[in-house]
Amino acid sequence: MKSNLINSLCKFFIIIGFFVLPATLSAQRGKLREYLDVPDSLLQIKKPYDLVYRPGLGFIAESEIPEDWTFDPEGLFRRFATLPVTETRRDMDYFYNDYVIYLEPEERKDCAATMRRIAGEYKSEHLADEARFLEAYFGHGDNFANLLEPYWQAALQFEKEGKQVLSLRLKFDLFNKARGHGGDHFYRSFLMAEKLLRDVEGVSEAEFPRKRSVYSEVGYLYYHFRDYAGAVPLLEKALTDKSTYYFDITNLRVRNTLAVYYHTTGDPERAAYYYRSMLESPDENFLRAMFSAIALTGLGRIKAEQGDFRGAIRLLRAALPVPAYVNDHNYAVGIMASLGNYYLKLGETDKTRNMIDSMRLYIQDPGV
Repeated sequence: MKSNLINSLCKFFIIIGFFVLPATLSAQRGKLREYLDVPDSLLQIKKPYDLVYRPGLGFIAESEIPEDWTFDPEGLFRRFATLPVTETRRDMDYFYNDYVIYLEPEERKDCAATMRRIAGEYKSEHLADEARFLEAYFGHGDNFANLLEPYWQAALQFEKEGKQVLSLRLKFDLFNKARGHGGDHFYRSFLMAEKLLRDVEGVSEAEFPRKRSVYSEVGYLYYHFRDYAGAVPLLEKALTDKSTYYFDITNLRVRNTLAVYYHTTGDPERAAYYYRSMLESPDENFLRAMFSAIALTGLGRIKAEQGDFRGAIRLLRAALPVPAYVNDHNYAVGIMASLGNYYLKLGETDKTRNMIDSMRLYIQDPGV
């Protein structure tokens, strides 16, 4: 599943980031040279992380999970009922994203019933509310047309009761579902976006960790329809100095999108700033290495547009091993094609031929 996510994300980056139309050379030179002067220390890209989260074990390589490890949902519910929400947040994320999603409808109902029973034992209102959330989240099947109205009504009921975070969780998920279905549902996404943006201002990121994701996903909706005046401020609002979650790629993804936006609108200085900020970001997540490779590729393209083909080759050479490692063959071949072109610009035709041969070999057998 993770490799599919990596491939789909990287294909997205290729579409909007690597094969964009060349940006108009800008007369702005301010800090551009500084941003493009990448030290060797930033060329040392760690191999992509390959960790999973397991309650009780934390982040761990799948190969290192003990054979006798099992997930104990009832134990999690008891901790959720007695501890601050922040203490069990990652475990609850696992419950929703890696456990309950694979259960049959009757098993999900059993989970909700267990939640209610334990909530009664501990007189825990927030666990009882979580049972209601679980029923609303999964209780109407997977057919979008069938779940749309009851889902929205459940969100409004939580809002009416003053339970804004639970309401936001449902609204944001419904927004993403509508946007994902596209077509006639895009208009629903725009209607929900306005309310989401108003509602999310009333909660802190500690209460609702996906707050920045609301800004970024609504920003991407506007970006998709080329409303850049609406999109860019929202994307900038989603930025942070450091993400706290291993599976949260919002910060680096947004920095890449802003870099691409400024690159394609003829502002290489701001584009280089955002690419460089991706390299220097302290974020650690499962796509960290690929984001670094994307940043080096972007900075290399700007260098090439400035006429510094030797400098561009240095950066693209450093980026090349990563997409090959994560099996993003299209991106790897794209880098090889650019390297061949830059060698040609320098008159080094033997190296251009070598790159063409490498591309052919790699296309025929990506495992080489």
